[in-house]
Amino acid sequence: MEKDPLKVAVVGLGKMGLLHCGILNVLPGVKLVGVCEATPLTRRIIKKVLRKVPVVANVSELSILDLDALFITTPTSTHYTVARTAIEAGLADNIFVEKPLSSSYADSRALCDLMVGKGVSMVGYVRRFMVTFMKGNELLKQGAIGKPLSFKINMSSSDFFDIHDPAVSIARGGVLKDLGCYPIDLLLWYFGDFNIASATSESLTGPGAVDSVHFNVSSDELIPAGEVFVSWCVEGYRMPEVEFSILGSKGTLMVNDDYVRLDIDGEVSTLYRLNLRDNVDFWLGSPEYYREDEFFFKAIEDKLIGQPSFDSAARVEHIIEEIEKKAKTNGQ
Repeated sequence: MEKDPLKVAVVGLGKMGLLHCGILNVLPGVKLVGVCEATPLTRRIIKKVLRKVPVVANVSELSILDLDALFITTPTSTHYTVARTAIEAGLADNIFVEKPLSSSYADSRALCDLMVGKGVSMVGYVRRFMVTFMKGNELLKQGAIGKPLSFKINMSSSDFFDIHDPAVSIARGGVLKDLGCYPIDLLLWYFGDFNIASATSESLTGPGAVDSVHFNVSSDELIPAGEVFVSWCVEGYRMPEVEFSILGSKGTLMVNDDYVRLDIDGEVSTLYRLNLRDNVDFWLGSPEYYREDEFFFKAIEDKLIGQPSFDSAARVEHIIEEIEKKAKTNGQ
C-alpha cells in the first residue's frame, strides 16, 4: 500500500522560498499543501501561480493543514519569531530554517530547547550538500592528507565592491552573519568544535558597517590552527565563493565550489563537479538544493538527525558572537 505523501508548507516567498517551493513540488513522497507570505503583492502573484495551494498571510493560518513539515525562508531577523510561533502552536513536528538559524545565539538556543522531543530540525547550510565539499570531507576523514596541520578559508563576494553607502551593508546584518556563517559551519562539519584566538573587522562601505572579517582559530588535539577571511567587497565574483585549503602531514587538500584538488608529494589530482556525479532528479538553482531537501525528508522518514541541526546551527551563532567580541577587543 502506497504511503500518503508528507505534507509541507513554506513560510516566506522570496528567492529561497520560491526555490524550495519548486523542489518540494517534485520531490517523491512530498506534497506542498500551503504557503505563507506577509507581503500582499507577492501573495496575489503567488495565488495566480499556485492555484491549488492555499496562500495565507499569517503563519497561524497553516494550522488547519495538518502539516508534517514546515520550511521557514523569511528574512533572518524574523526566523526566531516565526519558528517559535510554529513550534509552540504545533504546526509541524519537523522544521527546516534557511541559514542562519536566527540573529543571536540566545534565540537559536531557545529554538533548540523548543524542539526537544519533537521531530527533525535542520538549517540550510547548503555547502554540506555540494559534491565538492562532500568529497573533500570524505577524503579528510579517510586520511588522504594525513594529520591536518593547518588550514585557510577565503570566502569572497562582490556584493558591495566599490559601494560607499554603509546602509545597504548594514541592512544585510554584516558580512560575518550573512556570509561568514558558511565557513564557520564548514569548519564544524570538517573538524568539530573550535575556539577563536583573535579577530579583526573592517568597515569598507562606510562607518558602522562590517564588510570584512579575519579571524584565527586555536589549535588543539582535534583541530589544526587556521585562519578565515570573509569579505563582500572583493572585485570579480559573480557569486559568493569559498576556497578551503588544508595542509596535512602527507599533502594538501583544496576544496571550492567547483573542484577538489589533492597534492601529495607534488602529484596533483583534480576532481571537478562533473567528475563527482553532481546529478539530481530535478535541477533548480543548483543540485545541492535538491539534495538538501531530499535529505531533510529522508531524515523524517528514517528518523535520523537532520544535519546541520538546530544545535549545530546554534553553535555557529555562538562562534559569530565570539568573533564579534574579539574584533571589538582589538579596537575594530
